Amino acid sequence: MTHPNGTRHIGARALAWAALATSVAAARGAHADYVGLTGGLSRTPATADFPGSGSTSLGLNGAYDLNERWGFTGNFGVTRPHAAPSAETIFAAKVKDSSAFALGVGASWIPGFGWNAAEHWSIDFGLGFSPRSVSQSGTTIAFESTGPAGKTTAYDAEALLKSASSSADLGLGVNYDTNGDSNFETSLSIGLWPNRVVSTQSIEEIQTKDGKTQTAEQVQQQCANTAKKPQLAKTCKRLMPLLKAQDAAIVTMPVMVSLSETIYSDTTVSVGGTWYLYNKDPNEVGYFTFAQQGKQASAPKGSASFGSGIAVAPYQWAGSASVGHKLGPLKLTAGFGFSKYLEDAGNYRSLALKIAWKINDRFRFNAAVSNQWDTDSDGASTRSWSVSGGLRYTFAPPPEPEAPAEADAPAADAATDGKGEGKDDKGEGDGKPDPPKSP
Repeated sequence: MTHPNGTRHIGARALAWAALATSVAAARGAHADYVGLTGGLSRTPATADFPGSGSTSLGLNGAYDLNERWGFTGNFGVTRPHAAPSAETIFAAKVKDSSAFALGVGASWIPGFGWNAAEHWSIDFGLGFSPRSVSQSGTTIAFESTGPAGKTTAYDAEALLKSASSSADLGLGVNYDTNGDSNFETSLSIGLWPNRVVSTQSIEEIQTKDGKTQTAEQVQQQCANTAKKPQLAKTCKRLMPLLKAQDAAIVTMPVMVSLSETIYSDTTVSVGGTWYLYNKDPNEVGYFTFAQQGKQASAPKGSASFGSGIAVAPYQWAGSASVGHKLGPLKLTAGFGFSKYLEDAGNYRSLALKIAWKINDRFRFNAAVSNQWDTDSDGASTRSWSVSGGLRYTFAPPPEPEAPAEADAPAADAATDGKGEGKDDKGEGDGKPDPPKSP
């Protein structure tokens, strides 16, 4: 979904997917300690309805295998948005999105109980956290004011909305892999990745009916002296609840299933699906709920909107499919994704191409390019694109312990019949020395 200033708020779900990828990597990259550096760039070109926007990201990740059963991963990332607010708002120069940080740790456990569990099963655990980041966006408030003659009029006022958000997530995944060497090998993963986003929103500045811009504190001071200006009493009664900071929180529970089939060891076909559950309606969290406090029944329907809501893209379900093929040290992958928003609010489609290059046993390089199309309920589509790349270094595995030395062989004559003609020398027998002869 698109924010009023043209930027996309996908931090929460991006963190969840990043944490999932980290955990799955722990399960798949068995016994390979590595460190990697990634970078990305995304842009949404300007259209007639929305201004352009984008972001730049940088990440550091790594993995460490404690032993044959436990592996750990970690990642750190920072995303810097590049918002381009609409010039129509008077607060265009003050609209901003601060950089967002994301931390994640994951662990993979290979069970050791019966029926060859260690050969086929692994269990993933993960934790993620994105510290508080602050954004400011322009919005409008619709309310009524009463003039000196008692006449009531409805009008829209521009406002500057400040939103401070943080998120945390945890996850559990179960993976099964046939782990054989046949022409057709299968892997299946099922995961739960709940994410909680907390947001505090407040009005920083507001444009009054006469066109003046005042801070929230100035408006509150004026409303505290309504005895001197009775005509402001009704307006202040409607406006004061909106000037107080409002806290909102929502929990998203993605339920994910993915299936991969490796064909003749060099081609992999994968499909996946995600169903999103919420503890409350995302469209009614945050200032979307409080907007009605500033509106009257006499106000024109749909004349104004208020606030950006909480920073979650309200998906209902998502699906994806990809095909990868190895060509020597290269692996090429093409993928397609489709997501549907809640309440028929539109859909989100993506098409991606990725190349991975195994430079040698230590270094690997990967790059990807993708296009996305965000379509709203009216059929209007906004296109965006992104590019990313990364370099990974894998540490040399520890040397394997030397095999214990074999026991010293019996005396040389014990392997013969006394004439230097042992059976093994003739190519007969079982390869073992004859027992010593009795004296």
